[in-house]
Amino acid sequence: MASGSDSGKGIDAPSPEALAASLRERRRKRAAEGRGDERRTHDRFACRFDALLTGPDKKKVFGFTHDLSIGGLFVEASRQFPLGTEIELWLALPNVPEGITVQATVRWTKPNGMGLQLGLVGAKATHAILATLKMLATAEDAEAPEPEG
Repeated sequence: MASGSDSGKGIDAPSPEALAASLRERRRKRAAEGRGDERRTHDRFACRFDALLTGPDKKKVFGFTHDLSIGGLFVEASRQFPLGTEIELWLALPNVPEGITVQATVRWTKPNGMGLQLGLVGAKATHAILATLKMLATAEDAEAPEPEG
C-alpha cells in the first residue's frame, strides 16, 4: 500500500495498478456468482457523500452521491444539468477534510439526479478516490454472504 505524500496526507491507498488488478479479480468473482453488471467498465460502490456541482453558468446544485467508481458516479440532486454539460464537482470524501474538486461531464439524467463521468483527475483526487473505493469494496465484501459450496 502506498502512503500519501503531503498532498494526500492521511490517506492510504493502493497503487492504481494494484487496485485495478484487485477490482478485475473482484469483478470476475462477482460475474461467476451471477452478481456482476458486465456493461460497466469499472465497479460502482454504493455510498452517500455530500456533493456540490457548479455549472458553466456558475449556478450551484447540492446533492449526494448514490454510487462511485474510478470513472464516474451518480449524484442525487433536485436539479439536473443538461446532457453533455461540463461541470465542476466538489466531493466530501472520507479522510479528506477539505474534500476534492474534479471536472465531470453529465452523461445521463433521471428525475432524481445525473450520471457523471469524471474528467482528468489530479494526483490528490485520484489518491482520495482510490482510498475511498478500497474502503467501500472492503465494506461491501464484508457484508456479502459466503458462497455456498
